Parts: sequence; structure tokens; C-alpha cells
Amino acid sequence: MVSFRTLTAAAAFLAPALAVGLTPAELVSSIQALTQKAGSIKTVNAEGVTKTVTDTAGTLLGSVTHFNGDITDLTHKVTAMAPIPAGVDADNVFDAYEEFLGAAGPVVTLVQSTLGELLGGVLGLREVGDVVDTASNTIGPLLTPALRVTHININGLGAAIVTVVNSHATDIHTETNNLLTTIDGVLKTVEGAAGAN
Repeated sequence: MVSFRTLTAAAAFLAPALAVGLTPAELVSSIQALTQKAGSIKTVNAEGVTKTVTDTAGTLLGSVTHFNGDITDLTHKVTAMAPIPAGVDADNVFDAYEEFLGAAGPVVTLVQSTLGELLGGVLGLREVGDVVDTASNTIGPLLTPALRVTHININGLGAAIVTVVNSHATDIHTETNNLLTTIDGVLKTVEGAAGAN
């Protein structure tokens, strides 16, 4: 797996050659749109509590997959930007990115709890019906890689943001790595539980 610092160095190398792209205000707006997308994933699936696990997990899988695509699209746009000097614009980008990471955390928790439900069915940790078992065998194996892609994409976006807003590099590294550590923990837990089957 490519480290956060390696991605940062690669993005820094490419940034001058690609120095076109979003304005700082457009970047803030794009990050805020991602934050809203993360919030809608939480809301849509929280409202789906009365659905079967299959419906909820299937909806979540589609939402996470689209979310990953949106992160990738924004990362490409950020790598095409010129660096933003320290000041109000850089501060606004950092604040928006920090808010995005805060909104992405509950999405990870939602994926974790859904995978826990699915694995609960597979591992027989509770009484379950065929619906959960079916979801475990079809959606669970897809949801885990989707979360792994989320990890990779957030790592890449963080690295790209650092090259554009270098005045907040330390904080961006710290905040990004905190979320990546959380995702790593979820993946290890899920993979460990699945391996115990």
C-alpha cells in the first residue's frame, strides 16, 4: 500500500505541471458537497432501519461506491490546482476538509455496523433468517472492498489537499491519518471475523 507521504510527494511533483483547476472558493464548495454527500449516506441508511438488512446493505453499498467516485473526481481536480498561499483561502479549504473528515467518520461507522450485522449472520452469532445470510454472502464481500477503496481515496485526497494547502500540512496529515486509522481498524476487525468463519 502506498503511504500518505509518498502520495503527497507525487502530488507535489505533478502540481506545477498541472497548475490549472478549481479556484479556492470552488474547492471549498466541492469539499462541502462531499460533506453533504457523506451526511446523506448517514441519513438515508439511518432511515432504513426498518428495512431488511439486505435492502439497507445494498443501499449502503451503492452509496459508498458513488461516494468513492466523488472523492476520486475531486482528487483529480485538486491535483490540477496551483498551491494556495497561507491566508484566508487556505484556512477556508482546511476548515472545509476538516468538516468533510468529520462527516466521513460516521459513514465508516455505518459500514462497520452493517458489516457486523452481515457477519453476525454468517458466523451464527445470533438468530438470523435467510435474508441476513443472503446479504452476508453477496453484499458483505463487496462492502469490505468498497471501504478499502474509501481508505485509498481519502488517503489520495488528503495528499492532494496538502500540496494545495501546505500551510496546514501537519494538521491535514494528522486529521487524515486519524480517519485512516479508524478505517484500518474496521477492516482488520471485519477481516478477522470473516477469517474466523
